[in-house]
Amino acid sequence: FMLYQLRRRKIAEADARIRFLADHDTLTQLLNRRRMQEACDQLLFKIRATREDVAYLFVDLDDLADINDRLGQSRGDEILRIVARRIATTLGPEDLVARVGPDDFAVVRRRVTSREEIIALASLLAETVGETIELDGHVVAPKISIGCAIAPEHGRSHSELVKHAEIAHFHNKGEKRNPVVFFEPKMDEAMHRRRQIE
Repeated sequence: FMLYQLRRRKIAEADARIRFLADHDTLTQLLNRRRMQEACDQLLFKIRATREDVAYLFVDLDDLADINDRLGQSRGDEILRIVARRIATTLGPEDLVARVGPDDFAVVRRRVTSREEIIALASLLAETVGETIELDGHVVAPKISIGCAIAPEHGRSHSELVKHAEIAHFHNKGEKRNPVVFFEPKMDEAMHRRRQIE
């Protein structure tokens, strides 16, 4: 009987591990892109009746390619893990966070009351992530740039929010970056014109 129980526990643990791996990024242990899309769309469906605002923040870790070139892939991966932990520990219990690209993260916050709330969150993220990291004698001060789209104003689906937050993020690169740039329709028009020219 004890052997049977042990076997059942091992099977249950293996099933739980498989489910975890299906929903999470293996490097950072954050939600992966697919699970974030599912969770975000579910949330957007739920809040249609309540009309509450939901913020989608696209968070880009700048200069990861340069870090990998200078320090090596393994140290770059460790910096990604540290940044992921810093982002996760900065957020509230209802916030969603995922790794959605090689050096990109997404944060979803519901019940947003004002843009000032998002600016404060972005400032805190930049400050927390930007604390220096020392690895094997190398010192790195990570920098992030953030673009934000707010539902339902900027979209009613995950794909719309992603597109618009990424566009806003592109307007937040360079030395004079803001804590966060909010999407505006004219940004989409400018991006469309640039693609036509290219």
